[in-house]
Amino acid sequence: MLTCPVGQVHAGPALARNLARRVELWQRPARGTGLTARYRLERSSSLLYEPLRTQGGLVFAPGSLELRDDERGGATTRLIGDALTIAANDPALPANPAAVGDGAAGRRWLRDRLFALFAARDAQALLADSHASVPRGPGMQIDLVPPRNHPARRQIRQLRVRLEPDTGEVVALELTETSGDVVTLTLSEHQRPS
Repeated sequence: MLTCPVGQVHAGPALARNLARRVELWQRPARGTGLTARYRLERSSSLLYEPLRTQGGLVFAPGSLELRDDERGGATTRLIGDALTIAANDPALPANPAAVGDGAAGRRWLRDRLFALFAARDAQALLADSHASVPRGPGMQIDLVPPRNHPARRQIRQLRVRLEPDTGEVVALELTETSGDVVTLTLSEHQRPS
């Protein structure tokens, strides 16, 4: 795996070119200011007999992200600015959403990456507080890792971003937590308003 701390200009030329190509590809979809897509989410953990799976709809606008599970027994997760709330979709359950707050450094680090990724505009925002690397092998991928001394490193080991090679849209995110749990968000049916 090729790695490069953000801002390290004396990295090898091959790495700089590979990372620059992926960032250019990622910025292609930046036509509108929002994004809607379908998602499949899978969480794997050593504490579970089998992975948890759900699917639903994603809606992104600058400063907000919503993931709404399709199932009645699912939930709606909203990130608006610094606030994170999770509310049950079932109307029989209490209507008051659980306020999670801006909480841990890992959650803030992940929120900043997600907002930057789906906006597809600002490379500095995407790469801030991260070591960026280009994994070897096929596919257009970027690995983002909180720096070793960053407090987010206590919760997050790595965020792998997979890009669609023609359009540059984010098609999958794989979050590896320090506990070893892996959360994979696979996106399809991207729509960006003009």
